[in-house]
Amino acid sequence: MKYTLALMFVGFLLVGASSVHAQKIEPIHYYSLEQSKSMTELVAQAEEEGKTPVLYFTATWCGPCKHLNKSFSKGIMKKTFADVMLIKVDVDTDAEGFTGRYGIRSVPTFVQVDAQLNETNKMVGFGDSDDPNAMARNIQRFLKGSNKK
Repeated sequence: MKYTLALMFVGFLLVGASSVHAQKIEPIHYYSLEQSKSMTELVAQAEEEGKTPVLYFTATWCGPCKHLNKSFSKGIMKKTFADVMLIKVDVDTDAEGFTGRYGIRSVPTFVQVDAQLNETNKMVGFGDSDDPNAMARNIQRFLKGSNKK
């Protein structure tokens, strides 16, 4: 009887643990200029939602950007960007000229803007670590304004 109860307990632990690991964390949702809204509308939407508008300058060919995009599915990154509206700007297809307006010279680059689209903070890259926790710490410092010009 004790053996059966012990096996049942272990079984419940295994089932519970596997369901926790099977739970997928959705990646960060970010908006894109290819969508129907303009940058002004996206920033206004961020303000209405109480989120910080951050432009994420990227490119399809950018290795570090691809790495960063994969890390967006990590829980720590999801938490880091919880109060942020990330607005993706592909530097190769930026027909509205934001790449030039904000002086983007390399990707990835994050630019925090105010309601009038004025740059309030900028971060080039995300640190030299493959560790999502270290990336999140660098991005958290950026979001707190430690990179202000």
